[in-house]
Amino acid sequence: MYVPKDWRPLSICLWQHLIAHRDNKRLFFHDVAKDVGVSQRHLNYPLTYIMEFCERKTLPPLTAIVLNKHDYTKRRRLRPSAHFRLKHGNDVYFPGDEQFDALYQQQLKQVREMNWQPITYEPSLLEYFDLKKILMETKGDNTSKPALTISLAQLARR
Repeated sequence: MYVPKDWRPLSICLWQHLIAHRDNKRLFFHDVAKDVGVSQRHLNYPLTYIMEFCERKTLPPLTAIVLNKHDYTKRRRLRPSAHFRLKHGNDVYFPGDEQFDALYQQQLKQVREMNWQPITYEPSLLEYFDLKKILMETKGDNTSKPALTISLAQLARR
């Protein structure tokens, strides 16, 4: 019988790591994964719990400090991974959305200025895939913006 991994204990460790490193201007995804002892491929799981907690408690998105090194190396942009999202009011924004960069910089400043020590982190009791399903259903209603899409054929031409 398949028993899904419980990512909540690792999310607690990751929460503490992110708070301790929130002033680091270049905290890359692969470095965080190595520091907390998880593969890059699996780091999104505990990050999702932290992202959900911040949204639920209307806190700045602590996961905003974890950056995509590929974006930095290729484009000299300090941005989170494509899986990252910003919740602003009832809307949700992703990297590539028109208003994302301005909101991201604003939220990043709040993350760095906030006193996180008195906050007791309480990850959701849901299993990861149930949590992800709920987050996907509550993407917000900012669909009037044109979606940024690119096909594999377009990527191959680059």
